[in-house]
Amino acid sequence: METPSTSRPVFSHIEPVLPVRDVKETIEYWHNVLAFPNKWYWDDPPTFGAISWQSVHVQFFQNPEQAEKTRGASLWVKMEHLDSLYELHKKNKADIISEPKVRPWGMRDYIVRDINDYRITFSEQASNRTSEKRSFPDNIQVVRRKPTAAEYRRLVTAVNWTAYVHDKKVPEILEAARLGVVAINTETNDVVGTALLLSDDVSFYYIKDVMVHPDWQNKKIGTALMESLNRWIDENGSPNALVGLFTGENLDKFYRQFGFDKMYGMHRRVPKKK
Repeated sequence: METPSTSRPVFSHIEPVLPVRDVKETIEYWHNVLAFPNKWYWDDPPTFGAISWQSVHVQFFQNPEQAEKTRGASLWVKMEHLDSLYELHKKNKADIISEPKVRPWGMRDYIVRDINDYRITFSEQASNRTSEKRSFPDNIQVVRRKPTAAEYRRLVTAVNWTAYVHDKKVPEILEAARLGVVAINTETNDVVGTALLLSDDVSFYYIKDVMVHPDWQNKKIGTALMESLNRWIDENGSPNALVGLFTGENLDKFYRQFGFDKMYGMHRRVPKKK
């Protein structure tokens, strides 16, 4: 009989607990000026309390002497759609001490000072794409078909996914796909991009293996592949079916332009056989 393995720690989030001169005044500032929608107090008059907005939580406790010692301490908040929050903070006359700017480490942020002299940095991932507008290459044609096993293997190697794709299983991967699209270099007849679609044709569609050869990235080829799949789903998909995909955080903005949004999900990988 198998026994359960030792439970591993599971983290939810972290909440700073900050000393302040006045709990109620602080929470009202974060609520009314910084626009955090949720708040609660403890005691009357309050000696403890907190604010929150989605997964961001901050607690405060009454201790003017300690608050004086921690003046200038910093909080860093990672988020999306930075400009919309910035405009809201300007409208609310928040004490903005640093305008939005891109940092050398790849983040874009601005800094607000609250009434206790705490510095709150609101930060988002800066786009790693150039601002230069590129046109779709004239010699690339997007066709709705699955890649061949050889074409698929070449792209897997080019984008360095070999650790996640079992070479001998490639024919089965392609056979399981409901639809595929490929981007073809018409000058060489090489496939330089592909994407696959899985589905039960009733309740779900799953987009996977969106790959563009590194030599052809940032040329709107990935966009064309996604647009082709999206059009097919919209024209042929079952009404109200779920369309999903997995991606890294750095590609969040890319997939949002096709109507995808975040939702709660979990995953694990099957362990390798000994």
